[in-house]
Amino acid sequence: MAVAPKDHKVEIVLSYMDDEHEKAAIEVACLSFDKHTQYKDVAQHIKREYDKRYPSSGKATDGVYHAVVGKHFGASFSHETAFYIHLKIDLHNVIIFKSKDSPFDVETPPM
Repeated sequence: MAVAPKDHKVEIVLSYMDDEHEKAAIEVACLSFDKHTQYKDVAQHIKREYDKRYPSSGKATDGVYHAVVGKHFGASFSHETAFYIHLKIDLHNVIIFKSKDSPFDVETPPM
């Protein structure tokens, strides 16, 4: 458990990220809660900030970041290896992950 900016109580629930990305996730998430009150705005701010810090090369196989924020939710994600973190900031859950969308990964159902 760690104390982050503005005395947020931070817990890393699960992480496959390296230390640099974990620290960035905590910093960005805490800053987002300091600036916004609506979950959709917090999630959008986290995603945009992570995209600025770790931009995609533009290739479909590179992947992009996503953010999910809330108190109670169920979720199932496919994510890139070493690019997933689930944080608890105060009473809020934050998930940040990177996934790639490739048309070659989707199986087309037969007609």
